[in-house]
Amino acid sequence: MQEHDSTELADWVLDAHGFLASILECVAQPVWVVDRDGLIVFANPASLATLGYDSVDELLGRQSHETIHYRYPDGRPFPARECPMLRPRTTGETVRSDEDWFFRKDGAMFPVSYVSAPIDTPSGRGAVVAFSDISDRRVVEEAVREREIAAARNAELQASELRLRAMLETAFDAIVSTDHRRRITYFNSAAQQTFGHLSEQVLGADLVSLIVPERLRDSHGAWWSARQREDREVLGRELEITALHADGHEFPVEFALTRMSLRGSTGYTAYYRDITERRRAERDLEQARRRVIEAADGERRRIARDLHDGAQQQLVNVAFNLELAGQQLGDDPVSAREGIELARQEARAAGAALRELVAGIHPAILTNRGLAAAVGSLAGRLPVHVELVDLHDGRLAQPVEAGAYFVICEALTNVVKHARASRVTVSAIVADAQLLVTVVDDGIGGARVGAGSGLTGLADRVAALDGALSVSSRDGHGTALSCRIPLVQRQGAADPLPAG
Repeated sequence: MQEHDSTELADWVLDAHGFLASILECVAQPVWVVDRDGLIVFANPASLATLGYDSVDELLGRQSHETIHYRYPDGRPFPARECPMLRPRTTGETVRSDEDWFFRKDGAMFPVSYVSAPIDTPSGRGAVVAFSDISDRRVVEEAVREREIAAARNAELQASELRLRAMLETAFDAIVSTDHRRRITYFNSAAQQTFGHLSEQVLGADLVSLIVPERLRDSHGAWWSARQREDREVLGRELEITALHADGHEFPVEFALTRMSLRGSTGYTAYYRDITERRRAERDLEQARRRVIEAADGERRRIARDLHDGAQQQLVNVAFNLELAGQQLGDDPVSAREGIELARQEARAAGAALRELVAGIHPAILTNRGLAAAVGSLAGRLPVHVELVDLHDGRLAQPVEAGAYFVICEALTNVVKHARASRVTVSAIVADAQLLVTVVDDGIGGARVGAGSGLTGLADRVAALDGALSVSSRDGHGTALSCRIPLVQRQGAADPLPAG
C-alpha cells in the first residue's frame, strides 16, 4: 500500500509539472528559462517560432547570451558579463528592457522588449525571460508618425489653397516685388503688416537687408544670386526662412520666388507667409503624438509588471509546494499529497491569472468582489498561515484596489520565498481618506527596499498611486511592510502603472 501511494504521488507531481508546461506552451508570449550558468533549460513554442528554431533540442544546453544576445546593434561584441538579461541569476532583481536586440537562428537581428526575473532551478537560481518581437510595433509607430505628418502636410496644403484664393482676391499674403538688383519696387499692405514697415519707407531698399536677420544675409543673398542664374520662371517654392520684423523680433516665414519681365527688364516677385501658428500647431501635434506613445509604453510596462507581481508569484508557489512535496514523498506521503494538491490549486489559479493578464485585466475576483475577497482567496492558497485582520470589505476605486492587492500579493510571495516565517498578519483599513495596508511576518527579517530588491517595484507602484511604502525588517525579528494609498487619485496619477 505504501508503494502504491508513492507511485500515485509521483504521478501527481509529473501531472503538475505537465500542467505548468502545457500552460507555458499555450501562452503566446515567448518564454524561456536559463539555469545559474546561463544555459537554456526551457523554451516554449512561441520562443522557438520567434527565434526561428524548429525544435527545442536545438536550444537546450546552449549558452543563452551567445545564442541570441552576443552583439550590440552597432556590431560590437556584447560580453556576457555585461548582459542585463542574465543579471537576475546573481542579484535576484527583475530586469526590464523596453527595447533591445536579439538574433534569430539565421543571424538576423530583430528588436525586442523583455522582462527577466529570477527563478529557482534544481542547479540554483536562474532566470526566466519573457520577451516580445516589437518589429510590428515599430512599423506601426512609424506608420502612425507618417500618417500624422501626411495629415499635417495635407492640412497645410488645403490651408495653402485657401490662402492662395484669398491672396488672389484680397492679397492676403505679403507680396514684394523687386528689380534685378533686389531693390523693392512694390510692398503690399499684407507685407506692411507682416514685416512692420510702411510701403513708402521701403521702396528702393534692398529686400534681403530689410527682412532677413544680419547673421543670415550673406547665405540668403548667395541663394538669391544663384536663383538669378537659373533659366526658369519659378525660382523658389515654399521655402522656409527666418525673417526679421521692424521691431527686431524674428519669426519663421514661408515664401516663393518667381521671375518676371516688365518693359524689357527683369524683376522678381516674392510671396511671403508668416508660419508662426503652423509651427506652433506642429509642436502641439508632436507633443500629442509623444503622449500617445508614452501611454502605450506605460501600458506595456504595466502588463510586464503585473505578470511579475501576480501570476509569476503564483507559479513560484507551485514550484515551492512541489519541491516540498518531493522531499516528503518517502517519509510523509500524506503531507506530500497535501502539498501537491496545494500546487495543483495554485497552478490552476496561475493559469487563470495568466489569461486575465493577457486580456489586460486584473484578477476576476478582485474585479467582481473587491479587495477583501481577493486577498482571502490568495491567503488560502499559500503554504504559510495567514491571519487576515481588519480587511476593508467595501469597494474602492479600481486603481486603489488593484494597487493594494498586488502589494499584498508581492509581500506574501516574498514571505514564502525568503522569510522562513510561520505566521503572517495582513490588514487593510480605511482611515483619513487613505487605505492603510500592512503585512507583518515572524520570519528571519533582513528585507530591504533598494537596488536589486523586488520591493523596489512595489515602491514604484505605490508611488504611481500618490502613496508611500515603508519596510521595517531587523535581522531575526521579522518584517513589517506598510503602505498608504490615497482613496481619491489625482487625475493621471495612476496612469503610468495601472494594476490591470
